[in-house]
Amino acid sequence: MNGMMTISIVGSAYKAHVVIDSIVNDRSSGGVRIAEDLSLEEVAALAREMSLKYATFRLPRGGAKAGISIAARVSPEEKDRILREVGSRLGPIIRAGLYSPGMDMNCGADDLRAIYAGAGIALGKVTDTSFFTALSVENALEACREELACKGAVTVAIEGFGRVAGHLAARLPREKYRIVAISTIRGAIRNRDGFDAAQLSAKRNEVGDEVVHHVDGEPIDSTEVFAEAADVFLPSARTWVIDGKTAEAMAVKAVVPIANAPYGDGAVARLHDRGIVCMPAFITNSGGVVASSLHDRGVDAGEVAIMMKRYLQPLVSRLLRLSKTLSVCPTELAERVARKELDARRQHPFVQGKLAKVRRRLQRYLPAFARRHVAQRTFVENLTALANELERTAREYNS
Repeated sequence: MNGMMTISIVGSAYKAHVVIDSIVNDRSSGGVRIAEDLSLEEVAALAREMSLKYATFRLPRGGAKAGISIAARVSPEEKDRILREVGSRLGPIIRAGLYSPGMDMNCGADDLRAIYAGAGIALGKVTDTSFFTALSVENALEACREELACKGAVTVAIEGFGRVAGHLAARLPREKYRIVAISTIRGAIRNRDGFDAAQLSAKRNEVGDEVVHHVDGEPIDSTEVFAEAADVFLPSARTWVIDGKTAEAMAVKAVVPIANAPYGDGAVARLHDRGIVCMPAFITNSGGVVASSLHDRGVDAGEVAIMMKRYLQPLVSRLLRLSKTLSVCPTELAERVARKELDARRQHPFVQGKLAKVRRRLQRYLPAFARRHVAQRTFVENLTALANELERTAREYNS
């Protein structure tokens, strides 16, 4: 469990890094990020974020991440070839289950299939984890709206309007939320009256990052999205996008991340000093692993949405209230809880692994309805345990 494992692969037209930050039950998981300029340091930060996420929600696996640097204008055929080659070279650890790749930025279902095919595995149906990530962000937003006592519709600025943001926009009711600024790698646009969220979502599905050129509004520089006078800012692209300079310029009440590890060095402390609530990404975007795991075990997407609202939203509200009472940043409190669980996993990896293996073997012999029931019960138990640990950790601040 201790330590970190790094694999770097250099090909003729790409460079890839895999970082396994932690191993639980002989397993680790994390998405594959594809971009032109991925560094080993960024992949490592993302892998650590996955460890925090799995530990927080008591999921029986370790955290990992892969990053593949490919030229943005590479042909689809060349991209497929590269991904199959990467999959082939990672084949031994993928087939052993030591690392299970998942979807991430610029890595969709077909890309993931190519990686697994290269490893000699025929991947079946791939769950759209971006939809389930949107569910957790939606509930985090709702908890913030209630705890911050925002009057009228909450204004939202989104940096990196991608798949998750597209799903989220389609779910935000106009009477509660107004999206007033968005950016993509193709530019940025502002509409202080609020975009038509349904149109925004539909256009994102139709034209991708070009959405900023297909909706009504005022074109702005991409950096202006960070300083937009909105209630809530949603970073939804790369790692460390909020640095010290950005933190100084922001004019929002809260940051609710869609992206993993969006805060650079010192950013959280500076935002907290300025009275801006910094939500932990590994909780706000947790639906990508927590909610999708429920769906993969047979729970209908509509029921998953209900469960997330019933259990995750009150959990986020509790985190916000405890943080306010203690005058600490929600991210600081949540990280303290996550690291305690990580330490516990390091001390007892054998016991954790054996229990998880026994549970998986038992579930193989259960009928579908029973597997769904076990998944739902485990979800409730894990979030209840997390809520209790938040309370215990909060009491430690006063002792």
